[in-house]
Amino acid sequence: DLTIHLKEQHEVDASIQVTVSIPCFVWCAAFPADQEPPEVKEIKRVKPVFIRDSNEVLFEHLTPSTAYKAYCYSESPLSSPMKYPIQSTEVEFSTKSGTFSYHQLKTRYNSI
Repeated sequence: DLTIHLKEQHEVDASIQVTVSIPCFVWCAAFPADQEPPEVKEIKRVKPVFIRDSNEVLFEHLTPSTAYKAYCYSESPLSSPMKYPIQSTEVEFSTKSGTFSYHQLKTRYNSI
């Protein structure tokens, strides 16, 4: 099983807690809430995380005051896909309102 819970939401980022019943590779991505649920190939565009039991996944560079839906997809180390639809992993969240200067974003992410 793969379960997802919203952990934190801020102005330009949010995090989810992903818990798995067996160690596996997990791909998670956030999409605007008004979009259709993604296909597996869309989620697999992000880098996978190997999760043994539970791990936090962070979504960065989001737009303030925006509704999102996060989805995850998992595969066993032998590439066996998860047995239920991606839509079953859906978690809705909204980023908080706010504005940021270039300096604040640079300080927060240290990568701009």
